[in-house]
Amino acid sequence: VRNPEYRGRFTGNVQQIDLLPLEWSSALKMYEDDRLDVLDLGLFPPAEMDRARQRHAGEYLSVPWLATIFVAFDVSRPPFDDVRVRQAFVLATDRETLGDVIWRGYVFPATGGLIPPGMPGHSVEIGLPYDPQQARRLLAEAGYPDGRGFHVAEALTPHEREPLSKHLRAQWQENLGVEITWQAMDYAAFGERVCREPPSMSLARWVADYPDPDNFL
Repeated sequence: VRNPEYRGRFTGNVQQIDLLPLEWSSALKMYEDDRLDVLDLGLFPPAEMDRARQRHAGEYLSVPWLATIFVAFDVSRPPFDDVRVRQAFVLATDRETLGDVIWRGYVFPATGGLIPPGMPGHSVEIGLPYDPQQARRLLAEAGYPDGRGFHVAEALTPHEREPLSKHLRAQWQENLGVEITWQAMDYAAFGERVCREPPSMSLARWVADYPDPDNFL
């Protein structure tokens, strides 16, 4: 709703904005039925994002999005309580390929840790590179040579991140010898489940509330 304390020169012409938590498929239909004024394509699977953009080219507006998608590990229990295992998964992930193939150039790899480029504290040296050989070495040191004996109790992802989860599964299987089975859920159920009982791993996302390093740490 409008802020009654706002004293700027432009008073605006909107009394209220309703933000609706919708699945991407139903949201697109509502937009095309003129039941939504604005549709955020950021949650769409990349292929569907392209199709929606092409169908509504005259209405499409591209703006930078201060957000990141990441794999969240439950570090309170095996196997991800071992830092060598977590590092192995990072080293076995080709983020350049994920950005080009899955997100079709809409994103760029987060190679400088959690803090985005252009903000104080960002450092390109802090991130781990793509190094499958070192990844296998660390996983073996942690007790899982060639992925033998490695087990993840539960891996969750929202439906719209299934393409990403499939590519991650393939990369980790090839580079580490581990088999990860992702369980896809609708977004509301995913959020509730992760907060209530964190799985061993999940595909999470963070969108900044304001452009400051503190909001990412």
